[in-house]
Amino acid sequence: MGILFSPANPPQLSFKASDAEGCPDARPSPPASYCPATNTIVVDLAGAGSDGRPIRQHGRRSLASGDNTAYSVLVSRYMQAIQHARGGVVLDNAEAALRTACLTGVATVKMSKTVTTPDGNTIALTAGDVDEAVSGILTNGLAASDVNGESVPSGFSRIDAFRVGVLGDEDRCFKRFPDSYRDSTLDAAKVRSDFAKTRSRLARCELDLLGHAVPRRDRVGHIRRPGQERVRADERLAHAAVDLDTESVDHDPRACRP
Repeated sequence: MGILFSPANPPQLSFKASDAEGCPDARPSPPASYCPATNTIVVDLAGAGSDGRPIRQHGRRSLASGDNTAYSVLVSRYMQAIQHARGGVVLDNAEAALRTACLTGVATVKMSKTVTTPDGNTIALTAGDVDEAVSGILTNGLAASDVNGESVPSGFSRIDAFRVGVLGDEDRCFKRFPDSYRDSTLDAAKVRSDFAKTRSRLARCELDLLGHAVPRRDRVGHIRRPGQERVRADERLAHAAVDLDTESVDHDPRACRP
């Protein structure tokens, strides 16, 4: 990670559980925890090994779990350190959890290319490793959690955030998942005003999975898949989120502007 991101102040690595338990500004999130106060990542090797074992049901491997299921959790704690080093962002809320998932996606893509370590070894993830990371995000959510190991309830939202990172970069993650109203001294009137504007906008529009506005339609509409024929969407789907690989057509986007 240090080779790929080159932080000015790299986090320290510890294998002592007490270092996580004694952290003054974060709760332990085993098998890997990050303490902002000491800039230390604490790893429970036994717990990580357990998370990395394939999951089997009825004698068969049921999920694409494996070593990268556990390693992605460690990577996500390093991404917490990257956020802490950047400064100006909160690490213990829902936005932080999704931002961490996004940055973990960025790191996953970087590791898909062979990386040579200082001792001469090489590391490179394969497509199967990406599947293992996704399985972990869906099952335990730790690779998509905040500094306290808390994640958002929706597995789909976690995967969406991870995908944004896979297709983007660090700046896109910070832009896509900013910290709204992190300043405790912010004028309450401004908060209420912004909320009212957002509610008014949502009353006119639906948002797709990337947060883009899609106007409500009373009649049958169409959704076009890139390179494919149009797919009809009846009124029962009027309030469903648009698929990531589709785009809405035949509407005026100005109707959804704030």
